[in-house]
Amino acid sequence: MNYYGKGNMMSVREDVVVLDATLRDGGLVNDFYFTDDFVRDLYKTNLEAGVDYMEFGYRADKKQFDVNKFGKWKFAEDEAIREIVGDNDTDMKIS
Repeated sequence: MNYYGKGNMMSVREDVVVLDATLRDGGLVNDFYFTDDFVRDLYKTNLEAGVDYMEFGYRADKKQFDVNKFGKWKFAEDEAIREIVGDNDTDMKIS
């Protein structure tokens, strides 16, 4: 694949896609204990920054993981995500 001519650090790169994995990867450090305020602020910041995809933690099975040992973003239930993003009427994809 030839990458020359696609742009440089100071130009718009339509071929670059940005994914934020703060909740998924950061949750490995703090057992997914993020406040809703933090998650909401992260979501808004990603929108302002033009992030293409935002991962909302895992969708771990509650039969396999003790819900008392992890924050709710380990399980990333639809209702919890909806509380943060509403209808997500934006171009950013939620995963």
